[in-house]
Amino acid sequence: MNNLSYILAPIVLLILTVSCRPSTQELQLEATRMLHEKNYKGVIDITGKILEHNTARTDVYNMRGIAFLELHNMEESIKCFSKSIELDSLDYRPYYNRGKAFFENNEVEKALKDYNIALKLKGEHPDIYTNRGISYFTAGNYTSALNDFNKALSFDPADEKIWCNRGNVKLVLTDYKGAIKDLKKAISINKNYAKAYQGLGLAQIFSGKTSEGCETLEKSINLGNKEALNFKKKFCK
Repeated sequence: MNNLSYILAPIVLLILTVSCRPSTQELQLEATRMLHEKNYKGVIDITGKILEHNTARTDVYNMRGIAFLELHNMEESIKCFSKSIELDSLDYRPYYNRGKAFFENNEVEKALKDYNIALKLKGEHPDIYTNRGISYFTAGNYTSALNDFNKALSFDPADEKIWCNRGNVKLVLTDYKGAIKDLKKAISINKNYAKAYQGLGLAQIFSGKTSEGCETLEKSINLGNKEALNFKKKFCK
């Protein structure tokens, strides 16, 4: 399964007054830049400075939570998203992001609950459907996962990860023909998508096309996917 992007609150540019000390707006813009540059420790440092002066910033707690999540500090990440929700329970973003943190912390049921709330607040959104679908898949609810990936594709049919995810669900449901079609679609969008080659190879093998499937697994291996090597050893002579 493949996760997608986090969701940030929009930054509104304001006319800044001249000051020797950076304004809160300037600090937040700098934190946003650092987040895009994957300087997560810098984000934590700057958001901490902002919160020293104003603790009622739901958007800052949301950003800080993302940084902690990227650093695999699930406890602090969940705390930040929860504080953001406490400050504004009608903003879907921290629910969505906390759902990702719960998922990474192997708390799938809590993740599903947050994704459900996020969808209720936001309405239909491809990223939320995709990540909820991944959670459903992990929980073994393949029918719900398939429905969510169908929804996500209706919004974003050019995303190879969603095609791959749906293909993997169909693979588990033994719809090999459907899995092959979806995984080939993912590869047509991204020729170097190793996980899609792995799923496609397995679907081909399970549908009786062992030789073709083993060749496809080899492509996945050549793209650096070590997991595909284990499948090749198991199914290919």
